[in-house]
Amino acid sequence: MKRIFALLISSFNAFAFPIPETHKKIYGDALAYATHMHAGQKRKVTKEPYIVHPIEVSNIVVLYGLPEDSDVVVAGLLHDVPEDTKDKPPYMESSMKTPKKFMISRRFQEIYQMFGRNVAELIYKVTHTSMLKDGEKQGDWLDDNLDYAKQLNTCSEQVILLSAADKLSNLRCMIMELAQKIIENPDNLIQAKAEYWANFGRKKYPDYVVLGKFINLFGLYKLHLQAKYPDLIKDLHQAMLSIWSLHHTTSVEEARRILEENAAFQEQYQHAE
Repeated sequence: MKRIFALLISSFNAFAFPIPETHKKIYGDALAYATHMHAGQKRKVTKEPYIVHPIEVSNIVVLYGLPEDSDVVVAGLLHDVPEDTKDKPPYMESSMKTPKKFMISRRFQEIYQMFGRNVAELIYKVTHTSMLKDGEKQGDWLDDNLDYAKQLNTCSEQVILLSAADKLSNLRCMIMELAQKIIENPDNLIQAKAEYWANFGRKKYPDYVVLGKFINLFGLYKLHLQAKYPDLIKDLHQAMLSIWSLHHTTSVEEARRILEENAAFQEQYQHAE
């Protein structure tokens, strides 16, 4: 665990801009908290440590958007903690008074108490509504995603940028996973793709519905972010085209080409060398 944590600390060197001295402590505290809470969790298909994803999200915020906005960068590191670590024991005990809104779960109380109201608000607004309360079961996947898009459309630019960074990281991971599935199963591409898409939509909704979720959100991101963050929208668009092409390809060579392009792209914001 210590070795993994040291590697993750070094990954902050991958930021495109120097981290302001005034922000280093809060970044370090957020990384320590996120690493602790996500300990033992893996990505669904690649099985790599889950913490890689929130680090990528923070790096995307820095590269494309708000490198000096410590609240958004910290929220990127912590954005999946309330949804994905609800069953973990308390991280800390505190007598600090917490607004009623953030009493909805222990994780939100901890985030508010350690990182402040604005970070807690950002994460609250990119969290699916059915996942806010401790012990509450997940709602219907499609209803959750429609509610999420509706909620997001009324949010601040900070929130929408954070959500877009999350989806770009997810799409790039999906491209890598699906391309690898196709390459490893050249004689049965249909089954390989079906097995891959079964990891999403809570195994209830077909592939085109899962893809439709990303198309719907891309339209929202483009509407709100195109003018200020054109490079982010351009790369989100390319990621959408890549996952669409992989889904429809019958060529292992095409899958290999897309995989190589995606690997080169991810070097921008993944781990430090």
